[in-house]
Amino acid sequence: MFRDRPHDELAILAAAASRGSERAVRSFVVAIVPQLLRAVRRVLGARHLEVEDATQEALLGLMNALPSYRGEASITHFASRIAVLTAMNVRRREAAAKRPRSVDTYSAEEWPADATAADDLLDARRAMCAVRELLGTLPETQAEALALHCVLGLSITE
Repeated sequence: MFRDRPHDELAILAAAASRGSERAVRSFVVAIVPQLLRAVRRVLGARHLEVEDATQEALLGLMNALPSYRGEASITHFASRIAVLTAMNVRRREAAAKRPRSVDTYSAEEWPADATAADDLLDARRAMCAVRELLGTLPETQAEALALHCVLGLSITE
């Protein structure tokens, strides 16, 4: 289940948490929630109305999935994938219900770190919005691959 990975403290915590250690669960949750939140924000947008709810849903999904974690990727990638899928499900539910997805403000988290000029920031914002819209139109497996690669920056192998 949990392959040995050098210096992967999260994998050690995850293994202990999956065995039921309350202390490990608390430590793992504290360590992994920022990663989940970051992934959800990247898919939904930082000011999306359901970012916190989607993050909680992703955390519950992750905790339920820990026993099935095979160690083929880092625990961070495993958690990010669950967060991306959860956020994409939120987008699908909203599209079906035709509810508004976000307020009209954007966070600097949505922009690449190397974008400094106003034009670069505007281009980055437009590109991120286009990717988010595209996620809702693609079949699930393609949308997942696009989100993991383009939104989270994971390699094709990951």
